[in-house]
Amino acid sequence: DVTMLHQSIIQLIIAYTLVGAFIFTVVITCLSLVGLVKFADKKQQNRLFQTIIVEVAVISVTFFGDYLKFNPSEVEKTIREDFSPSDVVVKYYFELNENNLSLAYGLLSKDFKRRKSLAEYEINYDFWGIGHVKHWDERIIGDFAEVDVNLRCFNVDGISENWFGTVDLVREEFRWRISSMSRLNRHNQ
Repeated sequence: DVTMLHQSIIQLIIAYTLVGAFIFTVVITCLSLVGLVKFADKKQQNRLFQTIIVEVAVISVTFFGDYLKFNPSEVEKTIREDFSPSDVVVKYYFELNENNLSLAYGLLSKDFKRRKSLAEYEINYDFWGIGHVKHWDERIIGDFAEVDVNLRCFNVDGISENWFGTVDLVREEFRWRISSMSRLNRHNQ
């Protein structure tokens, strides 16, 4: 997940660096053709022509080989693709239900993780499964979000509980992370 983000950003940086180098080479070559830039040696102008050809080939191959990304909105989409606050909440409970506790833990905020280690977290959630998650409202205020949810949970003994309330999230490094679930209330059936 983070690897894809870094890869997309690196691809964007390389793409624009290559485009910048290409534009610079074209400008210098054009200026030399009209005599505004003079080279001490005619071989330098020939090298510029060769460089342009190589740059066009490299940019074409890497672009069509999907090694480069020239569209910053696509990279932004990749960055934001980490899900909306509601999606993070649903993914969090999905990972819990699939017993992927380390992946669920990864969706928690830094502050939450500071208060509870992965080992402590795993002990608390090893007992419960999530049968159903429904979110019905999401509010985003700057780097904070609230998602109203209704959860149907069960434990290994078959005891079922309904939880409803609000999950709080914070945006950290472009990604939504759960900061608190303290506003969830339990109703036994």
